[in-house]
Amino acid sequence: MKKLLCITLVLTLIISIFSVPVSAENKVEQENVLHFDTNTAKWRYKVKADKVYCYIYGDNGSLNSWDDREKARCYDYDGDGIFTYYLDEQGITLEDNKEYVCIFSCNGYHTNPLLFDSSVLGDTAFTMNEPYIGAEDVSPEHHIYAYWKNQDPKIFGPPLGTTLYWFIGTAIGKQKTPQQVFETYFHKDLYLGELSWCTNKTEQTLVDGLANKLGLTLSQVQDSLNKTGIEIDWCAQDSVAGMCVGDVDGDSKVTVLDASLIQLHVAQFKDFTDIQKKLADKNYDTEVSVMDATYIQLDLAGYLMKYAY
Repeated sequence: MKKLLCITLVLTLIISIFSVPVSAENKVEQENVLHFDTNTAKWRYKVKADKVYCYIYGDNGSLNSWDDREKARCYDYDGDGIFTYYLDEQGITLEDNKEYVCIFSCNGYHTNPLLFDSSVLGDTAFTMNEPYIGAEDVSPEHHIYAYWKNQDPKIFGPPLGTTLYWFIGTAIGKQKTPQQVFETYFHKDLYLGELSWCTNKTEQTLVDGLANKLGLTLSQVQDSLNKTGIEIDWCAQDSVAGMCVGDVDGDSKVTVLDASLIQLHVAQFKDFTDIQKKLADKNYDTEVSVMDATYIQLDLAGYLMKYAY
């Protein structure tokens, strides 16, 4: 039951944020195609990208069935490792101002779902070979994160959602504001006690973590919670929403020095004030540990953009 609730939240949030972006691949005339650069994908066991498929889903379901591989087949006519999916040849037309997700598949290996709309046509998906952490039945050994080369990952890319243990993804589309996404998630009927159990987070950290991932201010969080009417164990006075979490040295940015200071604090070589302890909790688990320093290092290296905590 708990697992089902959390997985349902993933699907609900992804579908609720479907939306539109910018131009693709700097082409004068946009092609009705999607590309996938398999040269960037280092599949486990060094699988050769000989057959690549692209599956597209809208808010009414699949546009090409997972069972119909010919309708999902991508082609690499130039032999350069960049496979192309031709939507026209498969009779697929994307509606303007509607959002979709696609998944690229190769020999049983898959990318994460990629949020996009018709303005992304002609763009190329690529991967940085990070394991895609999804629902409980998703193996990170066979799933990797992918992004669009010419899109803002906060708009189009891996859809923002939640798993059993953390928030994942980056993209919320263009039709909804970050504040609306926040309100959609913390809706009136959300059973926060169950969610806290699933994520192993307090209600306070659940709110603050998502708020900071979405870039909301403290006043926006307060307004949204009042609007939803949700009863929640959250206190504005104790909140770090809108703050630069990880910045323990007070220079308004998160650096490797902050990670070092946290490690010194954990080793009991440096004392922190109460506010420093709040800001040091980079993974929002209500305690300061070496994991917070690790999260900062991952963030600085560009590997934490998917995760709120």
